[in-house]
Amino acid sequence: MEIDISTLIFAIANFLILLFLLHKFLYKPLLTMMDNRKKSIDDALDSAAAARKEVAESQTVIKEGLAEARAKADEVLAIAQKNSEKLKEEILAKAREQALAITAKAQAEIAHDRAEVIAALRLEVSDLIIAATKQLLQEAVDESVQKRLFDQYVNDMGQLQ
Repeated sequence: MEIDISTLIFAIANFLILLFLLHKFLYKPLLTMMDNRKKSIDDALDSAAAARKEVAESQTVIKEGLAEARAKADEVLAIAQKNSEKLKEEILAKAREQALAITAKAQAEIAHDRAEVIAALRLEVSDLIIAATKQLLQEAVDESVQKRLFDQYVNDMGQLQ
């Protein structure tokens, strides 16, 4: 078996042409396509990482917002409780004032009624004394009877007050 140099050169030339054509039309577009695919995968991974970061930041913002809302709600609740206590105290104070006013008015009415009753009794007692005096004068009472009647009158007046 003899190797023919011209065939060998022709085979090497064909092989080199085939390599050139494969490289130009197959390997280069394939490598470009693979690089593009790698870039798109890297971009997708970067986008996913950015999305995760955004979600984490959003969750942090939401948690802070919730904490702030809870704090505000607690503050509003504390103010409402304070206002209700203040209103309760005002209502109780007003009720006490009204009770004291009613009590004072009732006591004043009682004192007024008592004074009217005492005045009426004095008037009636004086009318009775005048009537008794008239009757006594008609009978010509002696001094001891007058003294006894006067003492009794003064005694009765002292008991009325």
